[in-house]
Amino acid sequence: MKWFLFMLLIPAFGHAALGQTCHCPTVQDLAHQGAPEKMFYLSNGKQIGLCGDVEKVDRDTVYSEVILYHCGDEGFFRGWDGIKTCTIHQDKDTIMVRHLVTLPIGKNMEFISTSFRIERYYYKGSKFVVRSDYRNDLTKFTSSQIQDVLDQYNKLTPGDDNALLLVARGLFWAYISGSAEAGGYLNSFDQKFGPFAESKREEFDEVHGLYWSWKMDHLMGQGGQRELAVP
Repeated sequence: MKWFLFMLLIPAFGHAALGQTCHCPTVQDLAHQGAPEKMFYLSNGKQIGLCGDVEKVDRDTVYSEVILYHCGDEGFFRGWDGIKTCTIHQDKDTIMVRHLVTLPIGKNMEFISTSFRIERYYYKGSKFVVRSDYRNDLTKFTSSQIQDVLDQYNKLTPGDDNALLLVARGLFWAYISGSAEAGGYLNSFDQKFGPFAESKREEFDEVHGLYWSWKMDHLMGQGGQRELAVP
């Protein structure tokens, strides 16, 4: 009986001690300090902590204001602001970060929150790397839907930020669906319709950032550089 209790206490105390040595980094001005929300344990002995806000959405756990860091390091290797949400899971020795974004991929172009960009963090030998991929199973626009978005763009006027944001998201998906014209419109969207209300600024930045991330990741992918060392 004593042996049984001793065996139960070993993992409990082990994890408590680990939590004390793997607190969220304090070198940054972060809202989250203390024990991490989640820990990932890799077979090479490395331990990665996750700090941020947590919300249950249906069956998923959704994170925002995330930082990911190696236990024992003073800083962190990745961080996202509050407007960016994601799900984060471990698949064997790979940390999977699925970024969520609102896209017009539903029936009749309804907007749906879904994962689109996926980052995989893992060790390749002694090197810690990241690989970014994008889902290719999401419904693309038809040519008539692309034209519908372009027509909406041509009717826009500055000032109605809600309408502008919806069209910006539509332009992004039209670009992903093969419209170079939509990409050109999105590239100059800020210059033509900005500045935007402060309450909407981050959402416009999110769409613009997604557009540029997709472009840069695909340019690097064409050169065979999709696997990058994490600083």
